[in-house]
Amino acid sequence: MNNHSTPGWFHGKADENAQNFLKEVDRYIILNDLKTEAARIVVFSTLLSAGSVADLWWTKLDSTKKTTWADVQAAFNDRWPAITIAEKTGLDYQREILALRIDEEDLGTQVTVAGVPTWAHLQFRAKLQQLIAEAGSSETAGLVYQVRENLPTVIKELTTPGLADWTKFLDEIKGIDTNKLREKAEAARKKKEMEKAQNARLTRLEGLQTDTIEILRLQLQRSNLGTTPSGTTSSNATPQSTTNNASRIRYVPRTPVARTPARQRQPLSPEERDLLRSRINDIPHQPDTTAGIAAYQEQLKQWFTKHGQEGRVNENTQFPLRPGSAMICSGECFKCGSHGHIAGACPAPEASQLLIQEKIWRSIAARELGNFNRGHATQIDLMLEDEFTQQWEQGKGQGSSV
Repeated sequence: MNNHSTPGWFHGKADENAQNFLKEVDRYIILNDLKTEAARIVVFSTLLSAGSVADLWWTKLDSTKKTTWADVQAAFNDRWPAITIAEKTGLDYQREILALRIDEEDLGTQVTVAGVPTWAHLQFRAKLQQLIAEAGSSETAGLVYQVRENLPTVIKELTTPGLADWTKFLDEIKGIDTNKLREKAEAARKKKEMEKAQNARLTRLEGLQTDTIEILRLQLQRSNLGTTPSGTTSSNATPQSTTNNASRIRYVPRTPVARTPARQRQPLSPEERDLLRSRINDIPHQPDTTAGIAAYQEQLKQWFTKHGQEGRVNENTQFPLRPGSAMICSGECFKCGSHGHIAGACPAPEASQLLIQEKIWRSIAARELGNFNRGHATQIDLMLEDEFTQQWEQGKGQGSSV
């Protein structure tokens, strides 16, 4: 017999993983080439700790269930069934994807993963890619915009806004020029350090209240007001202090700049309003089901393909509505798509709100057509995940979660 390590004792305790023990026995049988049923069963029985719950179970087990190794396995699984795995739901994956972050301080730095050095932004990409693969790219495609919005400004400057496809978004992160990223990240860090130093010095001076001119100079510098053009004078110039060497503060009248009058938006004609109402449901509003979400992702893909990533939403470019949200023109909140509150008082976290294009489309429709669907629309309540779970456990699980 080959010299392979023997599995550890099994006691049958609640904190033991019985299935791991059974797999270790199977592995031992295979590695030692135990071909007879008797040999396999003997190995199994000798690994049950004497006087334990498992040993007592084996002693009392009917002999008819000890004939073959398959019979023993079946009896063992009946007594110690596999632990049910708590699989993540689609909402769990969405929450993890939206919570994934990379700090601006980590950009351009290296991290070690499994003993291998890699760039921090590439490790972020790997984690995001894994979550997307587990959740399903089609199920989470609508989150691309929100994930990009949560990234540091440096990363957003190096990626394309408005992407609705995970593959393109991940490829762009992978393709970022590391040298350019490090330069931008370093510049951002220096700017933040400078602002921090200026703020600290300003706070110190304000506490001492002994150098008014220096405080004003730092306040102007922090506000990025710029410098006074040379040769410009003002009758309101602050006198030069005779006790310090700080530059004088001058108040310079701003030269008026000609502005182009804003073009006033023309209201729709009755004919245009009737046409809009007849086409309000051209893009079907999908239910909050697996099939509905898949259809919604396809609608988003078709919209962005037709109108472009920077396409503008107007009366002629209706935008797909989030599955399960409130009917359009029903008095709903434009930020989250539910009833019971207005956009200005929306309690939904920003990361869970509607896409900006849908917010605009809902507001346009309500402005032009009014809430004509209010009387027959199903009322949709906003319920955050913790509230939904609590009420569901109490037998009141109604409403939609964000």
